Amino acid sequence: SNVIDFDAMEAQTLYKISPGGNTTCGRGSPYSFYVKKGDANSTKFLVEFEGGGVCWNVDTCRASAQAFRADLSIQNADMEAVKRGDRAFSGVMDDNGPFSGYNYIFVPLCTGDFHWGGTTTKYSETVEVSHMGSINGISVLEWMFNQVENTTISQLSIIGSGSGAYASLVYSGIIATWLRLVDSTIHLTQHGDGGVGIFHPNFLEAIVPAWGLSVDEFEAFVIDGDNITIPSWLVLPDIGQGNLTNFTSLAFLNQTELRLCLEAANAEPSIGDFGDYLNGNIPEEVQDCINAQNVTSLDQGLLINGTAFNESQAFEDSFGFDPFDPSTFNLSSFDQDALNELLNREECFDESSEQFLNNPNDCLTLELLRSLNLSSSSFNISDFVGFDTEENLQIIPSMYLFFSYRFPEYDWAQTTSAFDYEQSVFIASQVLGFITPVRVSEQQLWHDFMTALYDFYLPLMNDNYHHYMVSGDLHGFISSNRYYRLLDNKFYQIMYSWTNELSLVAGLPENFDCRNEGSCNGTGLDERLSILYFADD
Repeated sequence: SNVIDFDAMEAQTLYKISPGGNTTCGRGSPYSFYVKKGDANSTKFLVEFEGGGVCWNVDTCRASAQAFRADLSIQNADMEAVKRGDRAFSGVMDDNGPFSGYNYIFVPLCTGDFHWGGTTTKYSETVEVSHMGSINGISVLEWMFNQVENTTISQLSIIGSGSGAYASLVYSGIIATWLRLVDSTIHLTQHGDGGVGIFHPNFLEAIVPAWGLSVDEFEAFVIDGDNITIPSWLVLPDIGQGNLTNFTSLAFLNQTELRLCLEAANAEPSIGDFGDYLNGNIPEEVQDCINAQNVTSLDQGLLINGTAFNESQAFEDSFGFDPFDPSTFNLSSFDQDALNELLNREECFDESSEQFLNNPNDCLTLELLRSLNLSSSSFNISDFVGFDTEENLQIIPSMYLFFSYRFPEYDWAQTTSAFDYEQSVFIASQVLGFITPVRVSEQQLWHDFMTALYDFYLPLMNDNYHHYMVSGDLHGFISSNRYYRLLDNKFYQIMYSWTNELSLVAGLPENFDCRNEGSCNGTGLDERLSILYFADD
């Protein structure tokens, strides 16, 4: 391992940290993360979880599929170029941007698992992947909390794009739990960019064992004046020690009562004790205070106003379905003659055929339709998103709902473009079981499902949850080259304001929906060809 003390780092200098231990990349190479110390005496920290591809079966996990980066060769080469001065940071950490003075921690992804995994899976005799993303991610948090015991932190921002967005949510829940216990003065903000969680049932069923996850369901919410409850779900990686469930249960305790008990017992933990608590090494006097709370379940009965719940039902009139009683959408974007032509092309069923290998897009569209049991006129929403509460498939929005209520002192946010190309590819690939490009029609499908899901959840969210849907199909705002300079563009202006603590642009709405302005076109911000993570100038 190569662990460097934060206090010994020089300002505005980038360092590579190799934590060792059980950390690893997907095919066994060493894992590292990067730390750039900010301006002298900076009290602001920004942790970025890298996005990237994932895999969940033999077809997506084999090396030839190139579905994810299984080592850090590219990230290391880029970062070493920055250290030499051959390249400058772009994206959120642009050297000339508003966050260049922050203390910055970059958490690379090389395990194909949203940074969530905690196990090694053998998919075939020749395909094996170490989905140890949570082991790597927790090692970063352990290093950070150990290093800042003598450092004042005023602001801690946890961000990520794509796969990193899902990581930012789960790890922010863990961090919020710890901060509540040790330091209520730190302001935590979470920002998930381009990862709104449209998951297919087959995908979720596959990743739970493949990545070593548990998905806990509990009735966290009750509706004021009624017997209606809203289920919630919590994704918990297996970090190897098996104690993460016990640790996260601390989030459900009455923090005021717990703190009073700890103060009376002179047993207040320090911020650097994070790793010990996470591994279950909790001092007896602290455990006594926890036990005194007598909390035996996650069912805390967080109260949602009945008016808000009724408001969340209002979208049924425009979409024509109850989220807990799936019905159908009207789908007019597919041409019946073209669909019939595809249905009669037998070569599309053979992955080794010349047609499939040389021009697969039409065949993949057919396979997508067939897997979803679609016709040219309608489809069943439950086949795609799975609104059935018994299948635990509203994981991401329900986690935002839970965290925003359980931690009202912190800020939680999501951003997405209306027709995000990469997220559309992701859901199509989940359905098919292998990576596939998509057409505009499939981007429209993804848009319909995404807006339906969040139209239900948004009225229920607490005031500290912020949701931005902007025009276009751009994926990943945080890594956009020189994004902050484009302040004449409303999309970038909104994102810039949120990421810098929701305070830089006066009068900006805390939520933004391009549908309200009639501006949700599909190509208005499609700048994928010009986006760079690093700038050469």
